[in-house]
Amino acid sequence: MLIEIPGMKVHSKIYVIRKRTNDNNFVQYGFFSTGNLNEKTSKVYADHCLLTSNQKIMSDANRMFSYLEQPKTGGGFLKDCKYIIPSPHIVKKEMLQLIDEEIRQARKKKPAAITLKMNSLSDEEMIQKLYEAARTGVQLKLIIRGIFCMYSEHKKFEVPVRAISIVDEYLEHARVWIFTTGAKRKFIYLRPTGC
Repeated sequence: MLIEIPGMKVHSKIYVIRKRTNDNNFVQYGFFSTGNLNEKTSKVYADHCLLTSNQKIMSDANRMFSYLEQPKTGGGFLKDCKYIIPSPHIVKKEMLQLIDEEIRQARKKKPAAITLKMNSLSDEEMIQKLYEAARTGVQLKLIIRGIFCMYSEHKKFEVPVRAISIVDEYLEHARVWIFTTGAKRKFIYLRPTGC
């Protein structure tokens, strides 16, 4: 099905496969990718892919397709996602909440760390939130390929921010976020310019 929505760029790579089983029920499989699945660029892009039948994740995938089918009235579908974080509007709010959780952990003297691998970091609100995290003792590791508008060293930082850039033979295309949240890690793989 081809859906055309004027003014909207859909950059996600999500597939939903519905299979009828022998007992006449259905099972869903989903494929999620940060990459563009192009034969030429796949030789130089490093990406992440996930093939799953996890029904919680599949419920979110179906919500995203429902939104695309009803973009004017279906905004609630995206807000109801629990395992996929849609971009661009919801992902920023979610990320700020995840950083706040690490700040709370650091104030309780519990393990608190954030690793962010992304193309660029230039959003002022996000940078200020990361400064707050650094001041409270959250360990920050940043792998930023392009634009980087944040100080990595400051005397008010409890722990220095470790920031590097990777520009290599391979284009680091995938985005990965890791939040420690006490002693439990939460991994988020995404391409932030999704629907």
